[in-house]
Amino acid sequence: MAASPQGYMSDHRYIDRGKRETAFSIKWIVYCVVFFSVIICTNSVVPYRNCVSSTGQDLACFASSENVENINTTLTVTPLDVTCGQTTTDFYLRLGDVITPQNCTLGQHTKEKMIDTLTTTWWQSKTWPISQYESTFPDHQYPINITLSFNKTYRMSANLTLTFNSGRPQVMAIYKSMDNGATWVPLQYYARDCAKEYPNVPIAITANNMTTVICTADYSKDTGNPKPGGKVDFPGPGERIKLKTEDTTQYYVELENIKGFFKFTDIRIQLFYPATDSKEASRNRFDFLRYYYGISDINIRANCFCNLHAASCMSDLNGDSMCECQHNTAGKDCERCLPLYNNKQWREGSFLPSRNGTAHACEKCMCNDHADSCTFNSTLIKGVCDNCLHNTTGTMCEQCLDAFYPDVSLPLNDTKVCLPCDCEALGVLDPANLKCQKDRAQPNIGQCTCKANVTGRRCNLCQPGFYGLLLPEPGTCKPCGCNTKGTIGNSIVCDNSNGNCPCKTSIEGRVCDKCKAGYYQFPALSSDECKSCSCDPGGSTNASCDSFGMCGCAPHVTGTKCEQAELYFYIPLLDEFILQPEGGTCTIDGDLWTPTKPFDGSTFATCPPSGEKVVEFKYQGTNDQFDVTWPYNLGVRYSLGGVTARVGAQLELTATGNTQQIPAGSCGQALRTPTTLTLNLIPGQSTAAMASPAVTIDRRCQYTLKLTLPDHVNGTNSTLIDSLIFLPSLNNSGQMFRITTERSSDAALYTDTCMGQLAALSSREAAITNETCRKVLYTVSAEVYKEGKPCQCNPVGTLNSTCQNGQCTCAPLGGQCTCKPGVGGRRCDVCFPGYFGLSSSGCTPCDCGPYGSVNGACNSTTGQCKCLQNIAVAGQMDANGNKTDRQCRACLADHYGYGPSGCVECGCNATGTNNNETQCSAFGQCPCKPTISGMRCDACADSYYSFSASGCQKCDCDPNGSTALTCDPVSGVCNCKSNVQDSKCNQCKPGFFNLAGYNPRGCQPCFCFNHSNVCAAADGFTVYNITSATTTGWVVNGSNILAPEAYLGDKSSSYGQLIIADMFLTAGNVSQESLITVRGAGAELVYRHSASTTAGRNVIETRLLPENWLLNNQNPSPHAMYNILSSITQLMFKNEINSTRTDVSTVTMVTAAASAGATAQLGASFVENCTCNAPDNVGGLSCEKCSAGNWRSASLPNDTRFGMCIACDCTGRTFGERQCNETTGVCLNCRNGTTGDKCENCSVNVVGAQCDTCADRFWGLGADGCRDCNCSTPGTTAASLCDKATGQCVCAAHVTGRQCDKCEDNYHNLTVSGCQECDQCYKLVMKEADKLRGLLTNMTDTLTNLTTNDDTQRLGNFVDRVDNASRSLSRLLNFLNDANAEEARTQTLIDQFNSTLVTLTSNLNTGNSSDLPLIQQRLQEATSTLSGASTKRDQAVANIKSIHAASGPLKQIWTSLTSLVTSLKGVQTYLMSLSSDASSQVTNIMATVDEIERVARQSFNRTLLDYTTAGNLNILHRNTTTDITRLDNIDSVLETVSTTALAEAIRIQAKSNTTLATANRLQSESIQFNNLDLKLQEQNLTFISFRNTLEATKAMAVTGKAGVDNKATAVAIAISNSEQQRMNTNNIIKQCDEINARVTAAERMAEDAKLNSEKLFKEAELMRDTMMNFETRALAVEQQANTSLASARAVTAESQKVIEDAAALMTTMTSSQQTSSLALNTARQAKTVAQSQNTAITSVAATANQLGVMSDLGMYQNKSLLPSTINTTILMPAKSKCDSTTTDVASATTVINNATTSATNVNADVARTQAEASRVLGVIMNIPGLNIATIESLKTQVDRLKGQFNRESLTATITGLKTAHEAQTAWLEGIKAKKADLERQVNDMKLLERQIS
Repeated sequence: MAASPQGYMSDHRYIDRGKRETAFSIKWIVYCVVFFSVIICTNSVVPYRNCVSSTGQDLACFASSENVENINTTLTVTPLDVTCGQTTTDFYLRLGDVITPQNCTLGQHTKEKMIDTLTTTWWQSKTWPISQYESTFPDHQYPINITLSFNKTYRMSANLTLTFNSGRPQVMAIYKSMDNGATWVPLQYYARDCAKEYPNVPIAITANNMTTVICTADYSKDTGNPKPGGKVDFPGPGERIKLKTEDTTQYYVELENIKGFFKFTDIRIQLFYPATDSKEASRNRFDFLRYYYGISDINIRANCFCNLHAASCMSDLNGDSMCECQHNTAGKDCERCLPLYNNKQWREGSFLPSRNGTAHACEKCMCNDHADSCTFNSTLIKGVCDNCLHNTTGTMCEQCLDAFYPDVSLPLNDTKVCLPCDCEALGVLDPANLKCQKDRAQPNIGQCTCKANVTGRRCNLCQPGFYGLLLPEPGTCKPCGCNTKGTIGNSIVCDNSNGNCPCKTSIEGRVCDKCKAGYYQFPALSSDECKSCSCDPGGSTNASCDSFGMCGCAPHVTGTKCEQAELYFYIPLLDEFILQPEGGTCTIDGDLWTPTKPFDGSTFATCPPSGEKVVEFKYQGTNDQFDVTWPYNLGVRYSLGGVTARVGAQLELTATGNTQQIPAGSCGQALRTPTTLTLNLIPGQSTAAMASPAVTIDRRCQYTLKLTLPDHVNGTNSTLIDSLIFLPSLNNSGQMFRITTERSSDAALYTDTCMGQLAALSSREAAITNETCRKVLYTVSAEVYKEGKPCQCNPVGTLNSTCQNGQCTCAPLGGQCTCKPGVGGRRCDVCFPGYFGLSSSGCTPCDCGPYGSVNGACNSTTGQCKCLQNIAVAGQMDANGNKTDRQCRACLADHYGYGPSGCVECGCNATGTNNNETQCSAFGQCPCKPTISGMRCDACADSYYSFSASGCQKCDCDPNGSTALTCDPVSGVCNCKSNVQDSKCNQCKPGFFNLAGYNPRGCQPCFCFNHSNVCAAADGFTVYNITSATTTGWVVNGSNILAPEAYLGDKSSSYGQLIIADMFLTAGNVSQESLITVRGAGAELVYRHSASTTAGRNVIETRLLPENWLLNNQNPSPHAMYNILSSITQLMFKNEINSTRTDVSTVTMVTAAASAGATAQLGASFVENCTCNAPDNVGGLSCEKCSAGNWRSASLPNDTRFGMCIACDCTGRTFGERQCNETTGVCLNCRNGTTGDKCENCSVNVVGAQCDTCADRFWGLGADGCRDCNCSTPGTTAASLCDKATGQCVCAAHVTGRQCDKCEDNYHNLTVSGCQECDQCYKLVMKEADKLRGLLTNMTDTLTNLTTNDDTQRLGNFVDRVDNASRSLSRLLNFLNDANAEEARTQTLIDQFNSTLVTLTSNLNTGNSSDLPLIQQRLQEATSTLSGASTKRDQAVANIKSIHAASGPLKQIWTSLTSLVTSLKGVQTYLMSLSSDASSQVTNIMATVDEIERVARQSFNRTLLDYTTAGNLNILHRNTTTDITRLDNIDSVLETVSTTALAEAIRIQAKSNTTLATANRLQSESIQFNNLDLKLQEQNLTFISFRNTLEATKAMAVTGKAGVDNKATAVAIAISNSEQQRMNTNNIIKQCDEINARVTAAERMAEDAKLNSEKLFKEAELMRDTMMNFETRALAVEQQANTSLASARAVTAESQKVIEDAAALMTTMTSSQQTSSLALNTARQAKTVAQSQNTAITSVAATANQLGVMSDLGMYQNKSLLPSTINTTILMPAKSKCDSTTTDVASATTVINNATTSATNVNADVARTQAEASRVLGVIMNIPGLNIATIESLKTQVDRLKGQFNRESLTATITGLKTAHEAQTAWLEGIKAKKADLERQVNDMKLLERQIS
């Protein structure tokens, strides 16, 4: 073996790992825990994990520890062929195993198994060859090297551990390399005998030398029988540091000293001698099969080493680790500084001081951003910049190179800081020296050295007055020689480079000595210029002029400047190059030309808004243009409305061939790729959009242009495309118009402004007439056309005054001739669209029909307008059979709907029309046969089907089961509700029953507690209402009120039925609030009211259907709802919601009650009778009971309380069929001798296996067991024994009785020996005694039989049953008596109804023609009255305006009090007279308004009644075709009259409102009383209408009765109608509720008006107090005035106070006016609400009609079933109440009118006060001053005023107002009472509806 390295000696032995390994490991774990706990507790950040602190300080840092043995590691084993199973299967034996051979298969134990982290796999060497053992004498080694190369430096952070699968080697070593395997140094040796194998090597690590390389025998001592699985450790830094210190805070201090020892790039494990059993010396082959190496795991825990300059590593492209360097370092191990960071020498980081360490970060060199790297210079002790850039030099690149100078305006680090000197060699003093000044300290930095007459930094310029340094003869500067009369400012300085002097604008030449072209006359003075020719660039031939300034003009152009055309000539405008639409997908059209909507041709294209549209234009090359090819700006003239966003469009131009004037083949652009231009169409009328970019037009080519319009984004109107214009550009690749060079500002004006104005027709005229644009357009046009064109006006169409000798003048620009009316065109040679027939008088207007023509244009020759679709043209027949004219004013025959869209074909279906008529009405309605409908009579009417020539058949859909009364128009199949079937929807689907209209699903499901889905309606039940007031039995629980017992329990029969609650709300709306809660079966149903509510009384009504209730915030299933209703435990109503009281007064729950003899058809049809499933052992109507012999066990998995039942378990010991308690299962009929819940026990004194025998000495087996024999001792022969069946004891001689306790007949003296015989005489009565005994036996048997068969327990007490039967018979008798009486009363009402029907029929036949003239007369009277009212209103407005004008100055008056008092006296007089007049006027106005409204309403109501009557008669007689036609005509007439009257009524109402507004200005408080009067009248009308409705009900009921009596067919129809009407009853009731709610709202408005009136009284009292204080204040003023004139200012102040009081009075009255106005608006709202009920009242009338018909039909079929409440509680009381309403209303109206008069007087007084105040102002303004006489006069006038306006008069007025207020309050109370009566009647109608349904 090679000698061990020297220098590793130590005085201490290596730690005895074999002895201390366990204790050390535990201690080291504790040490580590404590260490890291200290770290974590003292600082939440792990030390050395951050390279930079939170404050930016650089810190030493390193990467986290990790297992590195398999991180891109290169693993080699040498020799290469030493691995077991590497090429072939190798065999081996394990130490200690004598006979079991093992083998290594190919690839089983490869080297990679050492680092795969799995302990179950391992690398294994081949067994030790004996030959090698012998060849390595004397050491006898088996050397193998295992090398792990990491290609990166790491630092070991924990123990290196090897786990062997073989025994641990006897000799081995671990080495490391720091240069990727080039050199190696040992880390530790391992040997059984270190002294022998590694002499002089220390065997222990010491605290003083923790990096000592030692040899240890701790892992190699297994000599007897080495075991696999042993570990070999190399101690890491933590274990070594612990030897020196236990202080965890010193860990990194010590680590700093030893960190280099643990660095490595490669690790090598050298194996020298394998584990053996010490038998190797025998050289036995089998022994050597046990000697080999096996390693299962190599674990190396290390940090990625980065010299403490990185906290993490990453993988490079090769997968090798490399540091993510910080501290400005670089390299795989951060072993160097970044190139530009060598200002300090690189150093490795240090762990010291502990926890933060020292980073030794690299420092950046100062190179001013002019170098990429630097080098540390040890002499300068800093970095020196390498290869300075940007023309810099120096150690810091801080200087410029020679021939460069610094730009001092730039920072030193700017890349352009050094500039080249660039000295001009011709200008410098020494051409060989081209350097310049670069010293920053010098003032002339960058300056070159110049020769004489040369200047400039570069010496490249001549001095002023010289030039030519670089010109021919270079290097010499020559004098300028400028002409000072031609230079600017008499300058003699010329251009340095070319010698040109600075000439004036009009002068040119190098020395400025001649005029420019376009100018003339060189100036004689230095202050003058040459004069400008100012030739027009378009009209002149060039810009030059002669010496007199005359320009050369183009042909037919004149003027000094060529600025106009000659007489009878003109310059064409640019927009003459124009194309009209010629095709595409849009309609080519025409229209009227108007100045506001002009267009430039006879036609335009109309493009609808929808879809993509294309307009085509054709170009034929006929235009004049600047050159053969020239660019043009294309513009589209259009009109667009109906959109707000821009509409993008595209214009595509394509050359299609040569023009006809030019030979073929000369078109340079023919057939080329299309050019696409874009443009935006902005909404506007007669506007234009310019396309971009400009496009070049070749005159030799023909072009097709396509304008494509997309869909309008938000458009509803068509786009009108007028034309396409070509406006020339001014420049074409250098070739340009003269205006661009001679008048550049005008050229810009043309491009920016004038071109756009000319393009749009709406601005074209302004562009031509505006001098600025006119001049520009003339210039450009003249240059295009090059000459003036002749006018050539048409003398026929041109105005005569503009023509002379056959020639007519025209506009010099554009050439427009002056045309006659209707004539257009430039030459006046065509008629404008909208005109035709050009003649000497002009053109004739088309006068086309405004609705029937496409537009206003017509044929220019015939005048025929262009008609819309189906409009008749001249000569055709119209819809009325007349011939039409040319103006499109009527529809064609068989068409209708004349209007802006034309006419529509009638399309009448001859099969469905009367007499095969094809012409329809003006509204398109064809005359249909009965039962046929549709505008074209091509479909069956609603509720009919099977269209045919004979009409349609009635659907006959069951209204209860169908979603509508309509059906399939072909098959007649109705649309059924979800739970209904059959073609007529009159049957429930299987699993459902009770077809009912109120059920949105038609039928309700069979609940049956899940025991069946087959059921039917049960017989024997009637509808029963559970009704109670909440004052009795109800319990308040917090915000809820709980229902009593009557509403709880099994209420499953209430499914689908109503819950009705009377609820009074204190305020607010409780819509969507949870009002009702039903609890049961562990669940909770909640009802949230959906309809809106108002303060006051509300009726809350809902049905117990899943659609109306919530269970867990969603609608429950029918099953879940049934289950809850079957066991209601709590029913509660909200008593308060969000602080709003919801007081419930009465609650009704509809359910069913048993009633003998009732059937499902006539009783309660909503109770189910299920056919229960037999296996479930249940019964009852809803399968809620167990069948006989069964009970319901709680242990069964039932989903309801009534689940399936099981058989009673009675152990087979019952009498007959077993019976048990349904809930507990306890047997009820245990046979005699048994007892127990299941009859399982024997009764007392009973024995036997079956408990069927009495024990000895007992007898009489019974329910309670057996009885004691109890035999008499003296009379028995066998003690205590008896017969077990009869109990008969064994008696002695002549002893008898069961107990042997008495002697036989004729025997006596019972003793032990028996009885003694009596005398012979007793034998004589024996025979009779036997007969009596027989009778006694019979009686006993009968009594026993009765006792056995007693049914009292089931049926109840017999006496009670008799009493109940008696009471039922009495009730039945009373019912029959009541029914008879009711029948008589009903017959009386029917007779009354018949009489009413006759009267209504008479009114229908006679009233149609008489009402309309009356209405018209009333309307005329109303118009006249309103006109007078309007005049008075104007007068009132004028008065008010004068008051407002006077109120301001009044407050500023401080002059004479005398005039004020005098004026106040006049005010009082004026007030009295004006009050009388105003009261009379207001009374007249209000009377007129009332009369107007009365007449209008009377007409409307009469018309409505007639209309309703006609409709009802039509229904009753629909089978008669003639009657139907007559009634339809009457219906049409009445509808027209009704519409007319209603329209007039609305108009009158609007005028009435205007009149009321005028009255409001005049009377203030009286308005609110009058509004209440109006409200009362409207309520009166409502009641009258309701009474009329009831009368109509009577009439319709009589009609239905007559139909029943006289026609069987009418009966059938009436029955069908009644069924339909019953379906509408709920809706009618809801309408009644709405009426009720609105009446309540009106009541609230009245209450508000009452409050307003009370406020008025308070204000009036305030006014009274103000006037009462007037006397006191006036006296004070008088005293002050008598004291001295010097106190005039005080008098003035007091006067001002009185004036302010008057102003306060005015303010009070203004407030009263506002209050009255508010009351007026409130009353108007109430009035509107009442009027809106007309429709609802009509619906009520129809409902009453239905109820009447149904009640008659009910009596006809079964009079005994008619509810007695119909007449007694509804019809008669309602009629009586309505009859009495008119009288009450009239009385209340009188009271209100009286109050109105009183209030009017007060209001009039105030108004007159304000008017008089205005007059007083004028008097006061003229008073010059105050004097004593004036003051005395004041006193006198004040006294008079007191007498006229005193306390008594005001008190009387206030008293009158209070009286009126009290009358109003009484009236309101009366209204409330009537409202309560109306609510009761509505409730009665609801009850009636439920009884009928």
